[in-house]
Amino acid sequence: MREKVTIVMATYNGEDFLEKQLNSIINQTVKPDEIVIIDDASKDNTKDIILDFEKKNREISFQNIFRDVNTGYIRNFIDGIKIAKNDYIFLCDQDDIWVKNRIEKTLEFFVKHPDCIVLHSNSHMIDKNSNIIRENIQNYTKSSEKLELKKFVKKVNYPGMSMTLRKSQIINDLEDISSRIKLPTHDWVIAYIACKKEGLYITNKVYTYRRLTGKNVALQNNKKRLSTIKNRINGIKLYRKYYFFMKEVGERSIKVNNYIETSKIREKYLEEKNMGLFLVNIINVNYYPSYKAYFGDGKLLLKKLGGKNEK
Repeated sequence: MREKVTIVMATYNGEDFLEKQLNSIINQTVKPDEIVIIDDASKDNTKDIILDFEKKNREISFQNIFRDVNTGYIRNFIDGIKIAKNDYIFLCDQDDIWVKNRIEKTLEFFVKHPDCIVLHSNSHMIDKNSNIIRENIQNYTKSSEKLELKKFVKKVNYPGMSMTLRKSQIINDLEDISSRIKLPTHDWVIAYIACKKEGLYITNKVYTYRRLTGKNVALQNNKKRLSTIKNRINGIKLYRKYYFFMKEVGERSIKVNNYIETSKIREKYLEEKNMGLFLVNIINVNYYPSYKAYFGDGKLLLKKLGGKNEK
């Protein structure tokens, strides 16, 4: 007998693509047992779409919460996980599309890897018309890989829309941390908790299509942050927010302060266009997200020092 599944979705003014996302869930080869939707005080037809969908799919248990005041997506997802009745939880955004066998293949993965607490899968990016515009956006290369913290910390983008978690292994830590510390995001923290418990897996299998709508803040930031010095500095500051989170929770298994200080040096040499400081900082290259990030900084500095209009 298979494990029961809950979908946890957060919505806000999602009328444009919500129905397509919901249809991709209901048309799965393995149907969900429960759908939890937390709506963050939408002002469009999102609520009507949700209620109409529930009427048409009575065989599935629904828990819908329609907030009167905007609370924010982090709180919405945490509350959704909290009230979910089943252990296996698939996080879901309002404007993406699932591959038809996502639930089936994900449950199979958990059976094959009983120590798995969180699975994060690969995705393709699609446009407003559902055309693929970028493949393999996570750049995962293996069908199954367990992440250690030293590799996990090199990346801050673990979007929840392609994440499945075991509530029993996550919720207590998530509630405890969120009650004490402001979370940078819910999904990265969930992955962090699983990684600390030696149960974070990634796979190159594509189970979701992530839609670029122009409203996806994370996607816009990721697209822009490498293009100019100013945007690259914004990207460095984003990473540093996660480093400070780890410091605040008392992370000791990696040298968090080294990551923080290296990010400050990066910001300094980019702001000052200081090639000398950049070259010296190669001694800290292990505290960059990647070697590519280090040499990317140098490339931008050379463009600026060469007289090109990079800000």
